[in-house]
Amino acid sequence: IKTFGCSRRHHPCHDFLTSAINHRINELLSPSNIESLNGIHLLSLGRLFYQFANREEAERHILQSIIRCSFVGGLVGVSQLSRILAVYVCGMKFSSQQLENS
Repeated sequence: IKTFGCSRRHHPCHDFLTSAINHRINELLSPSNIESLNGIHLLSLGRLFYQFANREEAERHILQSIIRCSFVGGLVGVSQLSRILAVYVCGMKFSSQQLENS
């Protein structure tokens, strides 16, 4: 991986970029922001998650958002998270079918 001219995966630049991306994703999926996301945002987030190299990392982001929204109470973010999850699951299924056909 090359990040800001760095060629080693565990280089400080890689850690900084990873941390910044994780923070931005968590911010987007926070209870205070998630309800303002439109359909394109939700589709893009779902697509981003199924393109993660580490499936567990993608699922961790989704599950953390579900937990944070549930602490707020009511149905905060349920509609948005279900759409993100649907895109993620469909993308994972499509990706695995492509690998099987290769």
